[in-house]
Amino acid sequence: MAVTIAAINTALQRIRPTLRVDSKDKLPEVLRELELYTRELSTKLDVTDKAVADVYSTLEAVVADYTTLVAEAIGADADATFSKGFSIDTPVAGDSLTVVIVEERARLTKANVVISASGSETLQWTLNWSTDRSDANPTKAVEAGTLTSSTTGGSRVIVFDNTDIPADSWVWFEVVTAGTVDEVGGTFYFETI
Repeated sequence: MAVTIAAINTALQRIRPTLRVDSKDKLPEVLRELELYTRELSTKLDVTDKAVADVYSTLEAVVADYTTLVAEAIGADADATFSKGFSIDTPVAGDSLTVVIVEERARLTKANVVISASGSETLQWTLNWSTDRSDANPTKAVEAGTLTSSTTGGSRVIVFDNTDIPADSWVWFEVVTAGTVDEVGGTFYFETI
């Protein structure tokens, strides 16, 4: 299905009326601004308040819908070369789990992460990589981390601060902060480059 610029602008009106796409060349820039806007909101909102958390989850879902439209419009291939899933029971800040070792140079293309919790809990996470699994300053996919508060749609991320992973690198998921969360799980998608 071909996505038109008009359809993308209609979706944008639901999120941030000041943004407008004039051409496909502008799509990645607008997508990046939306991701930053969502992260900025997550730091300003009291996501422990159920009503606020519900609004934030809705915003995350709308941004996820928009990213799908953008991917279709710019011809991005939704199927990555390979994917790796993970799960951590009762995660707490500092938990770290090796997801994969990348033997060939690769690019992170998408992340889907969801939490299981009762109430409006949140979990902030990051995906790291380095050729040394003990590296105290690894490369982070998203420098500030990503906040997940949805138990249904989770966080779907396709725009990152860093994407290219050197050969022979360890890739690991790390919990930055966590409320009372029963489980966090998800899948990361990569393509070899």
